Amino acid sequence: MPSRADAHYAIRYARYREDGSVIGVYDSLYVLSLSGGAWKIQSHSSFRP
Repeated sequence: MPSRADAHYAIRYARYREDGSVIGVYDSLYVLSLSGGAWKIQSHSSFRP
């Protein structure tokens, strides 16, 4: 069985209006796997308050 490389990234990002005010701040989780010599997103989940 080949070995598998995974990475989990938790990020927080903000969306802004043209005037610079914040629309919202969001948390997301990405799961990436090394497949065929390239990192690929396997799943993604976002959380809103």
